[in-house]
Order: sequence, then structure tokens, then C-alpha cells
Amino acid sequence: MWLSKCIIYTRKGRERKKNNCLVLSKGRSKSSRDFLFKWKGLRKDLGAKEIEKNKIIKILKDLKNEKISVEEAYNFLKILPFSEIEDIKIDTHRVLRKGISEIIYGEGKNLEQLKKIIDFHLKNDIPFLITRLSEEKYKKLKIKNKSLKYHKIARALQYKKLNHFTFRGKIGIITAGASDIEVAEEVLTVCRFFSEPAELFTDMGVAGIHRLTAFLKERQKFSAIVAIAGMEGALPSVIAGLVSCPVIGVPTSAGYGTNLKGFVPLLTMLSSCTASVAVVGIDNGVAAGIFATLINCLDEGGENF
Repeated sequence: MWLSKCIIYTRKGRERKKNNCLVLSKGRSKSSRDFLFKWKGLRKDLGAKEIEKNKIIKILKDLKNEKISVEEAYNFLKILPFSEIEDIKIDTHRVLRKGISEIIYGEGKNLEQLKKIIDFHLKNDIPFLITRLSEEKYKKLKIKNKSLKYHKIARALQYKKLNHFTFRGKIGIITAGASDIEVAEEVLTVCRFFSEPAELFTDMGVAGIHRLTAFLKERQKFSAIVAIAGMEGALPSVIAGLVSCPVIGVPTSAGYGTNLKGFVPLLTMLSSCTASVAVVGIDNGVAAGIFATLINCLDEGGENF
């Protein structure tokens, strides 16, 4: 994240600050964000993880070379683990630790909390994704920004994208029924937030298994497949028996009778006789999208990011 207030030394060694801007020795001022790119020697086109890594390396080198004071280095580094806004702690360090930034769960948070979170990210120009945010609550926020995008079906609010990943291929997303579309769109939104290529296929459940023909023609280009199903949850096992890549099963709460709000497809997927199936929680498109991204980023040596 970016410092909201920054202090630098002018050529004469004096500290100067003006509002939230850096002041140059000749009296010219620039916004803290623009100047930090120049001062830290960073490129604006770098991904979030590389920016955080380069900032730390640069600040340590500047400290070693006595270009900045110990206090300045401390003030910069102390904000990396997380940023605290009253009762909210934003994990700004996660993108450095894991390569994937914190995805914010919107359901259950009140408007005031959401506004604080959004304002923080917009002010510091940090990409974010808020999931499970109803359209009604989104409209009540009344936040205007051209870079904000609300995904109505996925119920997600997105600001920009993370772009520091290198992908091996594409993610395939397939649903058993049209009723699973909300979860599928959540997976798709997560993948696109990470700038990941993904393709969605809908309504191809085992009750009409011949409908899989179009999907199977494309199967070779996928690094991982997310198979989403309610009812009895048979689709992931069927898909996994026909493809060579890992399959991520997502049980949904859609179904009649003994579906038990998703527990039946969950147990079916966990009991799959096809060994290449991994399973996330009921209706959990976020976890499926993240797991698929991690698989798609792995190189031959098992490393990612």
C-alpha cells in the first residue's frame, strides 16, 4: 500500500511535508503516489506483488546507503503486514506472502464498514474484489468511480485487476444446471480479477450427458476445470474421468428433496472414485477460483508466482 503521509529529505537535509504531498527542494509538489514510483524507482506497469517486493528492497537499500533515516524506514515497513481502520484490519501484506490479495467477503458487513474498505483501496489505488455483495447494498453505497465494476449475477464489486501472474493455460468452468450460474459467475469473476483466461459452459449435467460434447472438444486447452453441481453432484466425477487435468468440484445448494442444501453433492464429490478431483465448500466459488488460479500458475518445477 502507499503511505498516506510521507516525509523526504531535501538536498539540504531538512524534512518537509505539505498536506499529503511530497515537497521537492525547489518547492514543487507531487502526489505521494506518483512521487513514490519515482523515488522508489518502481515501474507503474508492475504487478502488485512485484511492486511490494521492490518497495521493500529499495527501502532497505536506501537505509543502508543512508539516503533515508531509520524512522522513515520504520514508518514505511510497519504498515506492510496490515492496515487497521478502526474495527477492520486489511491484509495488505497478503499479496506479497501468497501472490493473491485478500478477497473481501461482503455479506454481513454493514454499509459503513464497506465504505471504509472501499475508500481505503481507492485512495491507495489497490485492486480489490468484494464478493457476496447484493445489488441492493451496492446501490446504497453510492460510490462513483469509473474503474469500479459491479458483477450482478456473481454479486461482486471489482476495482481493477491483479496482473502479476503468468498462466500455463486456461480455466474451464462448467455447470450441471442453469441454477448453478451464480456460483459459476463467482468463479469466473475471481479468475478475471487475477487477469486469468477462463471459459464458462453452462447446463451440461449428467441427466443429459450428451450435452458435454461441445465442452469435451475444448478440454485439451484447460489447465484445470471447475465443475459445479447441485442435486446429487455427479458431474465432477464424470468430467474427471474424461480429462487429464485436475478437476475442482463445487457442490451447490440447488436441488430437490434430500439434497440437504448442498451436503449430498458435497459428500458425493468427496467420495469420488476418480482420483483427480478436489472439492471446496458448498457454493464456494471464491475458493474454487483461487485454487484453479494456483494450479494454472504452477510451472514444471512446482513453483508459482
